[in-house]
Amino acid sequence: MAPVSWWLSHHVHDGREDLNFSQWPVLDFEKLEHNFREIDEQIAEDEMPLRSYVLLHPGARLSDQEKETLRDWARSNF
Repeated sequence: MAPVSWWLSHHVHDGREDLNFSQWPVLDFEKLEHNFREIDEQIAEDEMPLRSYVLLHPGARLSDQEKETLRDWARSNF
């Protein structure tokens, strides 16, 4: 359905602009460090995964242990 597909397409586009792992091999150190800090911050503030995504995909909800594991990984890279 058009309105939903537009919304989803916009979400994907914005997400890739903010964090696109396929671009990581060519990023400089400062950009990589920025990305790792953003990952840590967004998980800490419960901004990721997006609530709208979790509503449609309840299995995507992160446990406290999963959040801490991801944050540890991100922090180990800056």
